[in-house]
Amino acid sequence: MKPNENTVESAIVIWVTALEGASFGTYRNDPGAGAEIRLPLAPAALSDALAREAGREGAGTESLRLRAWEYLGRFAPLEWLPLDEFGTVEEANLLAAAVAGNGYTFSISLFCVLSMGFTAIAMLLCEYAGLVAPHRQKGAANAKRMLLTNLLVAVLCLGGVTAHVTLIDYYNTLGITVYTWRPLESYWREGYLPAFISAAQSIKPPKPADYSVDDAKATLKKYAKAYDKSDAAKSDERAAAKEQFDSEKPTVIAIMNETFSDLSIYQNVRAGYEGPQYFKSLSNCLSRGKLYVSAYGGGTANTEFEFMTGNSMANLGSGVYPYTIYNMETTGNLAEQFKSLGYSTTAMHPNHATNWNRENVYKDFGFDQFLSINDFQGADTLRGMVTDQATYDKILELLDQNADPQFIFDVTMQNHSGYDTGLLPVDKQMHLNIDTTDLDAKTVEDGTLSDVDEYVSCIEQSDQALRYFLNALSKLDRKVVVVFWGDHQPFFPSKFNDKWFTGEDDATHQERLWQTDYIIWANYDVAGCDQTSEVDDLSTNYLSTQLMQLIGAPLTDYQKAHMTLRESLPAINSVGYEDASLRWALSSNVTGDDAAAAAATKAREDYAKMQYYEMFRNGKNVYTEHFQTEANETDPNLAPGTTKIK
Repeated sequence: MKPNENTVESAIVIWVTALEGASFGTYRNDPGAGAEIRLPLAPAALSDALAREAGREGAGTESLRLRAWEYLGRFAPLEWLPLDEFGTVEEANLLAAAVAGNGYTFSISLFCVLSMGFTAIAMLLCEYAGLVAPHRQKGAANAKRMLLTNLLVAVLCLGGVTAHVTLIDYYNTLGITVYTWRPLESYWREGYLPAFISAAQSIKPPKPADYSVDDAKATLKKYAKAYDKSDAAKSDERAAAKEQFDSEKPTVIAIMNETFSDLSIYQNVRAGYEGPQYFKSLSNCLSRGKLYVSAYGGGTANTEFEFMTGNSMANLGSGVYPYTIYNMETTGNLAEQFKSLGYSTTAMHPNHATNWNRENVYKDFGFDQFLSINDFQGADTLRGMVTDQATYDKILELLDQNADPQFIFDVTMQNHSGYDTGLLPVDKQMHLNIDTTDLDAKTVEDGTLSDVDEYVSCIEQSDQALRYFLNALSKLDRKVVVVFWGDHQPFFPSKFNDKWFTGEDDATHQERLWQTDYIIWANYDVAGCDQTSEVDDLSTNYLSTQLMQLIGAPLTDYQKAHMTLRESLPAINSVGYEDASLRWALSSNVTGDDAAAAAATKAREDYAKMQYYEMFRNGKNVYTEHFQTEANETDPNLAPGTTKIK
């Protein structure tokens, strides 16, 4: 049983059969044959209470009709326990008594009180309206009075509803989130109206205070000019790199590797784990370091959006996926930039082209072609997913077929969650003997440790595939640059983060989860660069600018602005930001009152202004007109939208 740890309370439901020996199927087919006991229970106590009482009475938890429910003024089923046996009335009553006496508290939240209060007021107003409403009598004066009374009631009702849906933040205050990958699941769990209102509130892009197009353009111009006057722009190294790029036009390959991260940052997961060794050993990179992303456990498309456009999710808010919501036709992006330099452009992702609306977004970005799952028929797979190496072989084919400069964007799929498939071949399985001393029993027993094993096994295969690919590129008689990074961490490291890293500030604690790693590598000597794997930690929105700066490619004014922004704002993501003193702060909590903090605050404000201009200009035509044609589907072996709501 896995209660939702993000809720204040959970509840269990026990079905008690009236006849000893009756199966649950009996109750399901004949509700009269059983009764339902619904017991709210604090999540932390739930699993322990079940296991303890069942063990004491010699009854297995699998023999009881149990279901976990989220309890926040509404009920939403979370999951079923294994139900192999039937339970007796005595067993169920014993368990019910134990659970009810262990950790059960009844509490009324502020919003519950407010809801009851406003409901009472609404009822009184309706009753009052009925009392003062005139009787239906003929006459113009009476008809006018009736009309005014009805209009007043309508205005009051409309005002109340409008205030409710505009003044209350459904996402951040009420915790009503919409699972954008599969919205129907959120509608089913949260209810249609709350989910719809939450989504509607979230999609409107926040406009910076006192925003105007002219001011945004002036700000962008100011930041770009600051770069033009800087050492980074006028250095001999940059001049040499520019001259080389202009004459040789290297092929550029961008690889966003699915869920690629180094879990050794979690105290080597207390098992001596050292992370992806080949990746970490590369000593001839143009640049490498931590990459602060705006996704954790999922949300690949947002990391992709940040890299391709140079925009930050920090300026768009939570629960937003620009690919599926906003108009990408006028948004500057890397594919468009390379195309203007004479490059052919290819995007590839070995899954459904409709996922995250990529089929339309990539057209808006100007990619010449998009290779999706249909272009990887017969490719090697791991756990049912096309392997990293298969995508690298496809890239090598493209290079072999076209000697002209290319920009290739590869969004891999191999390491996608979940990590309980059991489909890894024996010779590819790794096992970490994790010290569980400080972990809670739930983490030890809920499959997390086996998830870790499958995940690090996948990362090892990615590491070996990267070795294969870079070795192959090293043998080519053409200049190639590779930028490689992970889109986000898997979904489980928060359990280790919370248990093993205590007593640290909130920003540092959170940012450990919202980081991966990157490298920028070339198979040739890049002019003006030592290529000694200099460490330069940054965030995904700056990664494409870093790439273009290092290889000598022309920078757009927006990218020049990025270079200037990094002086005061070295990194920023949806969780927090870093100032020039390398101090992290959460986006919601501005910390520090020194010059570095003030400069970072100003940079954030200016960045938000420039980004709004880059994406939306005057705020018209904000939303996409190219809608996704099929539902998202993780499994490339199934038709889009096949996987059902759990």
